[in-house]
Amino acid sequence: MYYILVWTIISAATALSCGPETCAVVGPSLPLHCKGTIIKNGGFCGCYDVCAKQAGESCQAQPGLDGVSRYGTCEPGLICVPHGEMVSLGYGRCHIPREPRWLTSMMTHNTPCEQMRRARLLSMVVWQGQWTPVCDALGNFVVHQCDNIGQCFCVDTQSGKLLTSKTLGAVDCSSQQLINQKSTDTMVQRKALAARLLDFDLTCEMDRQTRLMNMAVWKGQWIPKCDSHGNYLPHQCDNEGQCFCVDTTRGTLLTEKSSKPVDCTGN
Repeated sequence: MYYILVWTIISAATALSCGPETCAVVGPSLPLHCKGTIIKNGGFCGCYDVCAKQAGESCQAQPGLDGVSRYGTCEPGLICVPHGEMVSLGYGRCHIPREPRWLTSMMTHNTPCEQMRRARLLSMVVWQGQWTPVCDALGNFVVHQCDNIGQCFCVDTQSGKLLTSKTLGAVDCSSQQLINQKSTDTMVQRKALAARLLDFDLTCEMDRQTRLMNMAVWKGQWIPKCDSHGNYLPHQCDNEGQCFCVDTTRGTLLTEKSSKPVDCTGN
């Protein structure tokens, strides 16, 4: 018991003391194939790059006891909302920032996926092979679903229609996910346009507040600076004094970080 306690304390202390020797043990970055933004030095102790998590994917809503982001960081413009049974460990899901209630209800809560999910959760009848759909932040069906006996399958993201037969264990739905990506992107654009029309384009402010509330600090971390309209200022700097240029609407990096002066007038 004493050995386990000592080992736990040492492990926690090691996790919090990030330095060059830590990155030497972790190793270099692996090739990334991201759907969206690549977060520079966003991995453990800032040792490697990672993909930003997309809407509906897991993320680190609150820092863990050791300050390590185990579940990842959301794409700029999304927020990480605490979710599920592992909330105490900081687990969450990436969501599009909350919009006016009537707009959210119209575009999310009344989708076929949300309607089916509510009906299944309220039903007192349970049968073998029953499945309660998992919906993404836009209210669409997540392409990979599983039933109550561990059989999984792929579904159409709009209708929930089964596209493959049920199979025990995980199923590869990557090809179907690519087909449905266009319709998802279109809906994201519509929601963004509606938010702008209602003067709710405060992506930078949302991102800023999320980072200020996060107690974890890592090498290369940066807190965005926003203008009076809620957009990102084109020139940003991290906590190591390295500066760079970003997209003013999404906050994605347009230049490499540099310790020398950076000119963002062209961006």
